[in-house]
Amino acid sequence: MTLDGKGHEASEAFFQARLSPPVLPSGHVSRAHLHADALSGAERVVAVTAPAGYGKTTLLAEWAAAERRPVGWVSLDTRDNDPVELISGLAAAFGPTQGLPTSFWESMSGPSASVLGRLGPRLASAIASAQQPFALIVDDHHEVTSLASHDVIDLVASSVPDGSVLMAAGRVEPPNLPSWRVRLPVFEVGVDQLAFDSEEAARFFELGGATVPDASARDLREKLEGWVAGLQLARIVARQSGEVQAPERFVADYLRSEVLDGMSDEHRQFLVRTSVLGELTGELCDALLGRGDSTRLLDELERANLFVQQLGGKRYWYRCHAAFRDMLAAELERSWGGIERQRLHGVASAWYEQHGMARQAIEHALLAGDPARSANLLTISARSEHDRGRIALVQRWLDQLGEPAILDHPPLMVIAGFSAALTGDAADAERRADSLDRLAAEGRAHDDKSFVSARAMFFSLLCRSGPDQMLADARTALSIEPPWSAWRTTAEGLTAEALLLRNHDGDREEATALFEDAIRSAHQSRIANSGVAWLAERALIAMDDSDWPLARRDLADALRIIDQNNLHDYLVSTLAHAAAARLALHDGDREEAGRQSAKSMRTRAVTTHAVPFWAVRLRLVLGRLHLALGEPVVARHLLQEVDGLLRRRPELGSLVAQARELHDLVGAAPLRGGASPLSTAELRVLPYLQTHLTVEEMAGRLYLSRNTVGTHTKAIYRKLGVASRSEAVEQAVALGLLGDFVGGTTPGRSVAIK
Repeated sequence: MTLDGKGHEASEAFFQARLSPPVLPSGHVSRAHLHADALSGAERVVAVTAPAGYGKTTLLAEWAAAERRPVGWVSLDTRDNDPVELISGLAAAFGPTQGLPTSFWESMSGPSASVLGRLGPRLASAIASAQQPFALIVDDHHEVTSLASHDVIDLVASSVPDGSVLMAAGRVEPPNLPSWRVRLPVFEVGVDQLAFDSEEAARFFELGGATVPDASARDLREKLEGWVAGLQLARIVARQSGEVQAPERFVADYLRSEVLDGMSDEHRQFLVRTSVLGELTGELCDALLGRGDSTRLLDELERANLFVQQLGGKRYWYRCHAAFRDMLAAELERSWGGIERQRLHGVASAWYEQHGMARQAIEHALLAGDPARSANLLTISARSEHDRGRIALVQRWLDQLGEPAILDHPPLMVIAGFSAALTGDAADAERRADSLDRLAAEGRAHDDKSFVSARAMFFSLLCRSGPDQMLADARTALSIEPPWSAWRTTAEGLTAEALLLRNHDGDREEATALFEDAIRSAHQSRIANSGVAWLAERALIAMDDSDWPLARRDLADALRIIDQNNLHDYLVSTLAHAAAARLALHDGDREEAGRQSAKSMRTRAVTTHAVPFWAVRLRLVLGRLHLALGEPVVARHLLQEVDGLLRRRPELGSLVAQARELHDLVGAAPLRGGASPLSTAELRVLPYLQTHLTVEEMAGRLYLSRNTVGTHTKAIYRKLGVASRSEAVEQAVALGLLGDFVGGTTPGRSVAIK
């Protein structure tokens, strides 16, 4: 699945639609007094909470139009349960309020592990230091249910400066609201404020072109308790029939009997059958319904106030009012059944695929209940999503697809294994490898060449049986992947890695040549993460050979790719930063060596025995670096981590000998004072100290016991030399352990003392 020019245009329009307030519907009743009340004091957060149909989105749209401050808008949906997706949307909404370039929000992506470690703090810092007051409006926050995304929203809310405001609307209270009430100036708008009073109800009917006696409007308002959606339903019926009546208890029945039945058959079928879509555009609806005039129908429905609102943006995108869409979906199920609903999702999936919008294509394939199509689309898209750092998104899709479907589609087992390995989840990576072994033993392994190659690369990455088997697996993949394949660079690089581990005569020279091929293939295929990995490896070889100019060129390229593609906290980038630190030390720049080391040290937690050669080589490079910096305590700690890795993967060839050499060097170094670096476990706890989660809540996020989190927190305080969470966060940011690196080092105080 590729994105051609048309695909880029459609995808961009789809993204921009969620960043634009909906066009205010004709006949809406102004709630300007609520805006004045909400912003009459020093409120930094406005929380609008009410069930569907109370006009929350219309209220926010009116506020957005009335605001004198620059306004950023983002409508959330289930995709924002991926915290990287959420941060990207929030950044895209906030950036224009400060005149920040598109590159600002484009940089807000990366592995899920970096969300609280770098992406969240970076966005929070930008918000806290905004050059002008702003209003950031977040609609439909109830769509977000993941704890990680709730943590992001809390971080953003806590960063809003005086004079600015975050407005958040949803069907339920944000989980963070109790904490906000204690810590932040908060103004709350609920059902009591949103419900129309008698005057507003009468005005609502008048503006909608329905002639209703004042007494009837008041009576209807009382029966409905000011529920705006119910009044809108009644207004539609009043326009059509001249009668005023309250919807029955079962609103879906009322919608069907009084509203839908009063529409033209064309409008009714259009609304009901497009209820499977979150956002609507004429071309998509045409494909869904097999017609050619959907844009006309959308315009008619929007002008007639029949549930449809036009969104902003360059192209015409619409959405159906949430309360009505729920009712329409129920009518679709009643009239056509689940089979038709799934068929429509399948058509939508095909349209999105055709237009290069892979994520939406996968989402609708999953809703279509089509595991085979979902699996195929996911298999095609997983590599590009990994390259963009959206590993958490891939994992969510895999979870939604379900384990039985994954087991029925072995290529997905490989993808799940790669996802686990690249995020440091060694246990899950091992589990996937065992499952693939069982399939082979049972004679159920696929013989498709692409699967055979992918499985071989996954086994090579794990290196569970030593360099010889790793080399055999990598060469299997290399023999299958053609020169134009996006996977060619991985096969070439893994073959080179295996040769370095085996280290027979001529292996090093062959590995160097293969790294050069892998770098070229990565460039041709635009595979950023692989390019970084192989450039770092070749730079280390060049430094061993004292070819410092080549090392300098390779590392300049690697760091540029990391910056351009936002791979700072990616597994493969850890070795590039460690190599850059070694180069800086050779050049006599201890401050730069400290900066690059800090970046590598803080993300080493994702390098586990799932990718053992990188995990061990990284720590050996850093160990020698800190020994040269006069920090044997840090080097000794890193060696302890190496020993732990080698206990799990003892057959790592040349790296075993290199570990023994470093042991001898560290043993001969004089003991000096200084703190140990933060352990990998402590590094996982550190980002949560900037939130307002309790120790129990942090333990729940990390799947650890309360005592374990408490112990790690105390160790962090001790190693950073602080006494509180706020001091720990401040020191961690200064040392480069959170957010973007802003500090430096001086001789005698290295950023490795974490």
